[in-house]
Amino acid sequence: MTLMQTAIRALWWRAMQLAKDKEDLSGYWIELFMLDLSAAHKMALVVAENEGLVEFDTSGADLRVGLTKAGCEYTAMNFRTPVVINTEEEKTPRYASHGAACFDIETNESGQVPAHGSHTFGTGIHVQLHPGQALLVYSRSGMAFKHGVRLVNSVGVIDSDYRGEIQVGLRNDTDTPYSVKKGDRVAQGLIMPVRRVEWVKLKELDPTARGHGGFGSTGR
Repeated sequence: MTLMQTAIRALWWRAMQLAKDKEDLSGYWIELFMLDLSAAHKMALVVAENEGLVEFDTSGADLRVGLTKAGCEYTAMNFRTPVVINTEEEKTPRYASHGAACFDIETNESGQVPAHGSHTFGTGIHVQLHPGQALLVYSRSGMAFKHGVRLVNSVGVIDSDYRGEIQVGLRNDTDTPYSVKKGDRVAQGLIMPVRRVEWVKLKELDPTARGHGGFGSTGR
């Protein structure tokens, strides 16, 4: 069996698994995603045309299959992300609504963020991201606008090879201490694909009309 035949069979088999909870597949596209696993982090997909047939060399890639609503302007990888929760409740991170981009991150301890100070909270959550992914941790807009409490570092980046507990550092910009109870949602997370690059040294960059203009050079 050729590599292409194997890939097609794997694609169809995985699509059927994903389709178990879907009554009608006519409104979906079947997507084949290839995540780079090579040490050099180069593109792992090679396409060659041989007598009118397109062949894919995926020997350096990890295959992922997803179903995407037809007509979408983007595609999204639809597969499971392993997670370990070291809390008594062991509640899996969840999305607050059907269209939510981020999932909620809850704290597993109570504490207080002092006025104009900061405090770090544990979550009891450990994630095993797929290679080629990163977890971005953001402030919750409700906490920031209503209570003046945000993430200390603006955005937290969780790498795919990190196995430690996800911790959330909160900063209180107000004159009043902010209390946090165990189980409160203190942040939100977004899993994104990551593409690494190889740097190329140049003596100078290609010129543009903007050039070195910055810090308001384009107007208000």
